[in-house]
Amino acid sequence: MDPSGMYVPIEVHSCSAQFLVDTGATITVLSKTFFDTLPHEIRTKLRRENQYVWLADNCTNIEDRGTIIVGLKIGDKVIDHKVHIVDIGGDAILGLDFLIGYGCKLDWKHGIFSIDQTEVQMVPRKKEAAIYRLVVTETTIVPSGNEALVQTKIVRKGRGLHMDEGEMLQTGLWNLCQGFSIRTT
Repeated sequence: MDPSGMYVPIEVHSCSAQFLVDTGATITVLSKTFFDTLPHEIRTKLRRENQYVWLADNCTNIEDRGTIIVGLKIGDKVIDHKVHIVDIGGDAILGLDFLIGYGCKLDWKHGIFSIDQTEVQMVPRKKEAAIYRLVVTETTIVPSGNEALVQTKIVRKGRGLHMDEGEMLQTGLWNLCQGFSIRTT
């Protein structure tokens, strides 16, 4: 299996979630969609803040809708932890603030997440293959032998998979392939 990430099953106030273990994330995040499934009395404790969360590309930011302290149940252990509410795909991200703050251990080979004496089996998720048709959004000149990040627009996603509007503009890496036209000057 070629996993796109390892996930820890965690209950948040009796609601089950899959937390992506992300050693590149500095904070722990709940998706706005998952947050909205929590009991009303929990959601009313959200503390709104006017700030943004920067993505790993260091160029993109998304609104941080606020923070809240929630009970995270991992195995039989419950830990109260501050999380940020952000519009992301998936349920949640377990960031370094939690991983380092509670001395978590990750056994990638065996897929075991440990906190204190509690061990939980991590769950890999496999990315589904898809075919995309991309259009470059602005004229870009890349000299021969060089690489560049180019903003593109997804105009069609193949294999019958649905595409959300939020997926329309993304930055990514792509390789030139057969049939790709290159204009030389």
